[in-house]
Amino acid sequence: MVSLALLLGGPSQERGISLNSARSVADHLMGTDVRLKEIIYFDRHLRAYSISRNLLYCNTPSDFDFKLTLDGSALAGEELVALLQGVDLVFPAIHGAFGEDGQLQALLESAKVPFIGTGASACQVAFDKFRATDTMRRAGVGSVPGILVTSEQSASERGQALLGAFPEAAKVVIKPAQGGSSIDVHVLADRSAGADIIEGLVSRYGRVVIQPWITGIEMTTIVMQGPSGPVALIPLQIELRNRLSDNEIFDYRRKYLASNDSHYYCPPAQDVGVIKEIQHVSEQAFSLLGLRDFARIDSWLRPDGEILVSDINPISGMEQNSFLFISAAQVGMSHADILRLVVHTAARRVGIEEADRAPAEAGAPATRQSVAVLFGGETAERQVSVLSGTNVWLKLLGSRRYLPLPYLLDPDGSVWQLSYSAALRHSVEEIVESCRDAQLPRYFSGLACPGMTLAHLYRRLSGSPWRSSLSSMTWYSLRCTAARERTARCRKCLTPTASVTTGQTWPRHACAWTSTRPARSSRNWPRRVSTRRGGSVCRCLMPSRGTRPSCGKRSRPPAGLPVWW
Repeated sequence: MVSLALLLGGPSQERGISLNSARSVADHLMGTDVRLKEIIYFDRHLRAYSISRNLLYCNTPSDFDFKLTLDGSALAGEELVALLQGVDLVFPAIHGAFGEDGQLQALLESAKVPFIGTGASACQVAFDKFRATDTMRRAGVGSVPGILVTSEQSASERGQALLGAFPEAAKVVIKPAQGGSSIDVHVLADRSAGADIIEGLVSRYGRVVIQPWITGIEMTTIVMQGPSGPVALIPLQIELRNRLSDNEIFDYRRKYLASNDSHYYCPPAQDVGVIKEIQHVSEQAFSLLGLRDFARIDSWLRPDGEILVSDINPISGMEQNSFLFISAAQVGMSHADILRLVVHTAARRVGIEEADRAPAEAGAPATRQSVAVLFGGETAERQVSVLSGTNVWLKLLGSRRYLPLPYLLDPDGSVWQLSYSAALRHSVEEIVESCRDAQLPRYFSGLACPGMTLAHLYRRLSGSPWRSSLSSMTWYSLRCTAARERTARCRKCLTPTASVTTGQTWPRHACAWTSTRPARSSRNWPRRVSTRRGGSVCRCLMPSRGTRPSCGKRSRPPAGLPVWW
């Protein structure tokens, strides 16, 4: 059993994201072979408090700060160090300044406390946008160029740097050298109008980066530390929708507020060769900057195929439907699985033997009562419903008594039973689109895990063969992934056993276990379980029109349909 101290809060404007990340870590590590022993909160003045688990679920940072005086216990420096030294590992969930810039890591290193994530010196470089991209560019890794202006320069020097920055670019982007979540990022088409913006940013941050406006496709990639080096998960493509101007970016509102203004594709709609190259560049950046355990690498895919790294996140966001969990779900890992992998990777690195202990089963699915969790709809509050519904579903996953099954009410009146990965999408429209795309054999044939099998990726991450001691929800997700790949897989080693598209079968494979299970067709996961027209759906997933749908087969109402449909 690995004992943890969870750190959250901090002085940056990302404190609210830190609270959400800490809640996810606490929720999904409950009931596993990881014990959350201490929860320590740092306020905006970096005063440390030992808090209870109940206080962790305050709604906003303001609520949190208000209740600290009643439910929190202030810690002196010696008390803080003593608490941290009493656990096996520290899990920092502090984003932005203090949490990712090396200050917290330097504090932990000076106290000789082992922790999860990148070390202090590497964080100092990786979190600074200018130093990180400059380091990569010097080493031959493509990155977004930048010009640094600082408080040590005069106002006229900073103004001249802005006017002369990247004359070939139609626009420039001005951002703090050390910051996250796209806070205080500005786009300028007229450089002469940016002097006041530059001065304001320099007065607040001290170091400001000027970069050219990049055109292309925005990507982000989760990279995990494997036994033999970094392993990039499937990249995620970001698409902006409902843009009011060409200057809009993937900002804080689009990242964290419930809306359909941003759309994610995982796997991205690119060729397998391009996806592999993005993974390779992300792994190069991870190794070059000395990152550890896990991180997120942001990049751009240019129209000419060039890949430019734009930002490094030493501590990836861990909200319920963050990029970390979306990418992990694509390779069959639940929230608990990926968090346990992060913890055990760090534990092995510091020599904690308990890291290899198998997880305790939360209870067999046959002994748990199925509970349908329905969210979505067509009202103006449908995006809030997605947040509420996925929160309920994820909370119930750890229950020994209930087995939650996520369902989406399509705005057209249909109901979809969702796979694990589909339920993590950010909006009703994105979930519906992912469900419909999952039934297209051409698009998802072989793309769910480009260039490798699930078992191969797991072996790279863990250094051992695929183990069957996975949680039931992980196997559920793997079945969903197999459906996206249009293949049936062996239930023991996950080797493909049959192709739905070609009909080819492989009756025996590496584990010498004969699979007689028929090929899983795309109608299973996700599947439409009801339509507005009488609740009847054909086996081809087309709503029935009379007694025979377009495929010519007789349609029946689906079994197990909730009575209220």
